[in-house]
Amino acid sequence: MNAYQTLLPVHFLFALVVWCDAGKPLAATVADFTNSVIAIDSTGTDSVDAVGSFSLGTQFSLDKEVLVDGLGYFDVDSDGLSQSHAVGIFAINGELRVGPLSISSGSVLRESQSEAGDWRFEALLTPVSLLPGDYVIAGYTGGGLDDSVGEGERISVPGVGVAQGRRFQASRSLEYPGRTTAQPYLTASFSVVIPEPCGLCFACSSLLLACFRTRTGR
Repeated sequence: MNAYQTLLPVHFLFALVVWCDAGKPLAATVADFTNSVIAIDSTGTDSVDAVGSFSLGTQFSLDKEVLVDGLGYFDVDSDGLSQSHAVGIFAINGELRVGPLSISSGSVLRESQSEAGDWRFEALLTPVSLLPGDYVIAGYTGGGLDDSVGEGERISVPGVGVAQGRRFQASRSLEYPGRTTAQPYLTASFSVVIPEPCGLCFACSSLLLACFRTRTGR
């Protein structure tokens, strides 16, 4: 048996592993968010009055494709929102890409890293894929009866980069917030699906290692 014939099963299994990993879709469980994580959060310890009717947002960038399964609005003191708030994700050119969804006191309460409160989230009926690029997540204050989370470090999951400051726009409904300010307050966020490991990939990897050891006598 020549060297090519010896390594042929190894080549086949390696190709199968690559094919399985590349073609595997991201899975989502959006009913209770058990398979997702909040993409942008804050460690802020206080809140600030969101006076007036504004679309307030945060610019972020993606260095890999993500699957968005929910949108959220910050609930100061976690005691419920005084009104509903529209939340959406815009491309950097102003095109609405995800949502809008209406967030209210009846929305799912999800834990924040902030001591000022937690998040209220609604699930998308169908998760939306966002490709690498620049985006803005924004929420409509609706008169400013609910506050935003205040000063603090903004944290994000791997693959999501958060720009400094925030976006804002005076509006009567949710709009693309085209203006910028240095105030790092956080009003809206989104959650992304955590990719499930491919069981076939693990099995193929084990077979690959066993085949290699058998062929080489190691």
